[in-house]
Amino acid sequence: MTPVLRCILAILAATLLGAASAASAQGGNLYSVEVLVFAHPGGDAMQAEAWRADPGEPDTSRAAPVAAGGEVGALGPTAYRLSGAWQALRNSSGYRPLRHLAWTQAGYSEARAPHVLVGDGPGSELHGVVQISRARFLHAKVDLVYQIAGQRYRFKARRRMRSNELHYLDHPLFGVLLIVTPLGG
Repeated sequence: MTPVLRCILAILAATLLGAASAASAQGGNLYSVEVLVFAHPGGDAMQAEAWRADPGEPDTSRAAPVAAGGEVGALGPTAYRLSGAWQALRNSSGYRPLRHLAWTQAGYSEARAPHVLVGDGPGSELHGVVQISRARFLHAKVDLVYQIAGQRYRFKARRRMRSNELHYLDHPLFGVLLIVTPLGG
């Protein structure tokens, strides 16, 4: 992790801790989810790693788009908590923000939790799914493909999460910032 990204994450963590809701995961079953995907182009990662020629594709057959009034309800930009991170990444020469989404969803088990579409579908620069589920703990699952210079790179990750905490999922070529906040009780 570069010093610039470390600084961005430290500022965000301090901001989010100060603004964190008093609601707990046990207090309600509705969540606000925010995802920011960014690239860190350049550097040695493209040459330093042994990449698969065909990384496969995320399963989007059950995926739902972020839409007003849908199972995955869109949140407006005024509800975004990571807008400062988007701007900091945009102003940085070492990073490029790719996608910023925020939605509400119920805290379902992994079998019932929606797979949320990210990006514009196969062939686009970024596409895939993010799934937030709840059992005893919150869990995030990402399956994304980033395409640059005609090559596709896939990032699959699972992470146990805590609500109201900023989580960073790292790939050599791109990263994901995630925060899940309980809504009401």
